[in-house]
Amino acid sequence: MRELRKDPIIFRWVIISTERAKRPAEKHAGREEEADDPAGCPFEEGSEASTPPEIYALRKPATSPDTPGWRIRVTPNKYPALLMEGDPAAQQQGLFTRIPGVGAHETVIETPDHFRHLEAQPLPHLTRILEVFQQRICALRADPRIAYVLVFRNQGRSAGASLHHPHSQIVGLPVIPTRIEEELAGSLAHWKRTGECVFCDLTKQVLEKDELVVHRDDGVLAFCPYASIFPYETWILPEAHQADFADAGNELLAGIARALKVVLMKHREALGKLSYNMVLHTLPSTDAVVDDFPASHQHYHWHLEIYPRLTQPAGCEWGAGIHINPKTPEEAAMHLRSIKAEVD
Repeated sequence: MRELRKDPIIFRWVIISTERAKRPAEKHAGREEEADDPAGCPFEEGSEASTPPEIYALRKPATSPDTPGWRIRVTPNKYPALLMEGDPAAQQQGLFTRIPGVGAHETVIETPDHFRHLEAQPLPHLTRILEVFQQRICALRADPRIAYVLVFRNQGRSAGASLHHPHSQIVGLPVIPTRIEEELAGSLAHWKRTGECVFCDLTKQVLEKDELVVHRDDGVLAFCPYASIFPYETWILPEAHQADFADAGNELLAGIARALKVVLMKHREALGKLSYNMVLHTLPSTDAVVDDFPASHQHYHWHLEIYPRLTQPAGCEWGAGIHINPKTPEEAAMHLRSIKAEVD
């Protein structure tokens, strides 16, 4: 099968070419390396002095910051891409624009257990991790210099992880990232044309045939997007309209946690130990969108995107911005649906 598909939100083209799956170089792409020895890992319980002082933590009673006894711990990244120092005012020189590297870069150490990644976490703890994401998003947005807060997770060397210990990262940016601007612009155009949220309409269309559905429960939908850029790419989102992840209540977060655990268990069963990236797309800060997207709460819809790293971007991706996916999302979703994932 060979065809081009257009993403209905950001209008990005993707090539679906199942013949590409026969290439021998792809058979071992993205395989997650064996876990390293926890001895010497800076994220281990008892090694708190190896990280910058914690910003936030969920702890056992009567334990002090930067000591053992934590369940989830947030620290500044030891090698930050941005620092919360200075003024992010843009500077123009002809065609060149620059902004000082003002922002935040945090690490969320998800568990004291070196070997327990998200798919192995009990649901209550996985829900608490999502609640920590919410807390940090709200805390960073309180700084007027932060326009957007990106939460992401790299698992495995091929996905960019430098440490095996389960952790996510949070970056507070002084600008709205291009990908989020594209989603905002695409959803705004659809809303102006139809009066509806494009993500909500997309959800309805996905549910009409079920061929892209991976999991559905508790008002939460997981599916392989029609124009997936990676094989087995999966999105998770609330079925009811909600623009901002920070507004998700406890019941919805528990449903998202369940869906996330199910999807990651299915991925592990279908693909083995595989590297992946996970990103959370949500609204920018209110001040950052008030001019260009004042109705963003009506037309945008937060969601999680999970990219298994079975393929590597190459010339077509970098040169044309067109990804080649060797697996149809319909086939990927059917495979994932067929896998039972028992979640207590």
